[in-house]
Formats: sequence, C-alpha cells, structure tokens
Amino acid sequence: QRAVFDFAIPTRDVQANVFGLALRGDGLSMIAVERLRLDLAEPPRMNRPLEVRNARFERPRLRFVNAPRPETGLLGWRRLINPETPWPRLSDFARFQQMTIADGEVLYDDNDGKGEPMVLSGIEMNFRTPPLREAPGWYRLIASIHRPDLFDIELDGRIHPDEYRLEFSRLHLEGELGKRQYAAFPPKVQDAMRRHELRGRLSLTARGAVPLNHLRSMKADIHALLTNAHMALGETVWP
Repeated sequence: QRAVFDFAIPTRDVQANVFGLALRGDGLSMIAVERLRLDLAEPPRMNRPLEVRNARFERPRLRFVNAPRPETGLLGWRRLINPETPWPRLSDFARFQQMTIADGEVLYDDNDGKGEPMVLSGIEMNFRTPPLREAPGWYRLIASIHRPDLFDIELDGRIHPDEYRLEFSRLHLEGELGKRQYAAFPPKVQDAMRRHELRGRLSLTARGAVPLNHLRSMKADIHALLTNAHMALGETVWP
C-alpha cells in the first residue's frame, strides 16, 4: 500500500525513513509498520541492493493466519512466498547487518475454530544478522526479547530470507507461566494449558527448523521444566 519515503543524506550518515508501510493479501493486513528507519552503510546505488547498517521497525504488526484448508498455506503470504511465483528476492532489495523492532506485535491463528490466536505484543527486539560466508544466502540470526510481564527469550540460529527458512540451534525461554501468559503460545498449546490449569516457573529450551511459508511444518526438539508447578488432571489437582 501507500508509503512515504524521506531521504536525508548528511555528510557522514545516510538515512531513509518510510512511513505507513503496509502489505495486504486475501483481505488480510499481513504487515503494517508505522515507521521504518534505515541507517545505510553507503548511499543508494542504481541496480544494487541497499546496504543497511541498521533497520529500525517502529510499531510493526505481523499477521500469520492459516487458510481454511491448511495445505494451501497462510492467507496473503501464500502468494508472496510460493516458490513457483517469480517474485523478486529480498536480497535483491536490501542486505541487513542489524535490525531493531520497537513495540512490535505478532499474531498467529490456526483459523480452525479450536483455539485462541497466539498474540505477542510489546515486543522489543534486536537482531544481528551477519552473512555466513560458508553458507551463501544464509544469515546468522541472534535475537533477544525481554518482557518483564511475560518472558525473556534468547534465539541463536540462521535464516535464509530468499527461501523463507529459519533454523535455530538454540531458543531459550524463561519466565512465569499463568493465565496472562497463555496467549504467547500457539493455539493448541494454549488449549492444553487452559484445560490443565498450568502455572509455575517455566524454563524452555528448543532447537529446530521452521519453513516460514508453512508454519505447521515446523520441527523442533523441546525440553521444558516447570517448577513450583500447579496442574489439574481431571478431578486431581497438584499441588
């Protein structure tokens, strides 16, 4: 949709601001960014991708909603990330060294009527994405999320933006688990937590791979520890 570009090229720094950036498809707002600030490593050059030292996304909103038939992928995204569709690659437009997210929100909905959507809001995140010389197309991904009222999350992995593939060698989540935190988990996990009234101190570590064009195909090894736990199983309640 409509976006406004504002370039400022002082003596030492090159900056570009994009206001009102949005992407829609299948009647769904997939991406909406109030402001995108690009700190460029060099002035823009004709027929070359932008070399971005840091990209700051202010109040970005991402929506991932499965189509009624899950095998057809995510609403809106399925056309953009269909490997048979000749869309330009992200690396044709820009190469990023670091990204910052301020007050972000991510929503994921199975869209099957069987659970509440996963919503992560108030996200403050820093990514460092140096390219991997030994693996062309891949970028090292180091990220952190810190939410005092939710969880602390640390991520170490790699991402291939042109092939929509994410692999994480380590994802660590730490924080209190209760009704207020259920919404941070996928719908089916939320449903199980509510049925069993799970509460306690959660420490979770995982590693795996996520095809970003088909989130339901994610594969991961997960190890979780719940201390000071409360759980209900039928008429039995612990402790």
